[in-house]
Amino acid sequence: LLVPPGKCCPRCGGNGASCSWQGGVYRDGEEWKPSICSRCSCSNGKVQCWVVECPQVACRAHENLVIQPG
Repeated sequence: LLVPPGKCCPRCGGNGASCSWQGGVYRDGEEWKPSICSRCSCSNGKVQCWVVECPQVACRAHENLVIQPG
């Protein structure tokens, strides 16, 4: 069993190869969040990343929404 960082419940972890991604090493079956709107997982030595829907932002009357590049 594997308890991913930041998670409370264990998951079944594979016995496959670990993954290297942007200077980090991740175990088979591990998931991580490289940014607020994306998730990645390691599956037998292969990294798979996907975009997740970001929460809708509501600004107060005196605030303006600013979208930064990237």
